[in-house]
Amino acid sequence: MQEVWGLPHFSRLSIGEKMRNDKGQFVAGVRSSPATEFKKGQKVWNKDLKGLHLHPETEFKKGQTAGEKAFNWKGGVQVIANDCVYVRTGINQRVRRPKMIYEKFNGKIKEGYVIFHEDGDKHNDDPSNLTAITRAMLLKKNLKRKE
Repeated sequence: MQEVWGLPHFSRLSIGEKMRNDKGQFVAGVRSSPATEFKKGQKVWNKDLKGLHLHPETEFKKGQTAGEKAFNWKGGVQVIANDCVYVRTGINQRVRRPKMIYEKFNGKIKEGYVIFHEDGDKHNDDPSNLTAITRAMLLKKNLKRKE
């Protein structure tokens, strides 16, 4: 241990050496930096301050979202590279756009069925491109596509 500005200072190497045994495994109960640990009986600054509001004018209120006011708002649509497109339907809620479109034109999807894009383009959500198929059929189609 060295001293820096009159305080105990542990280099990364010395901490690593003290925390590991001769096999390089971490040793239980070895402290990394006693100088920065809480001391027994030490009080924390925020004890009993539940609901502390340091800057209420900039905090989110219950039920409030950034939504349309956010700098990165894209109309409630989220495009994920290796997945389909999602549409925001409420606070912290989103739904897959292909499912939403399929159900709008064809009714509810039967249990055990999934939406399949006939042309393979996950972002082409034209109703004529969407088909409900069983998971077994999806597996067969995906295996054929990989060959």
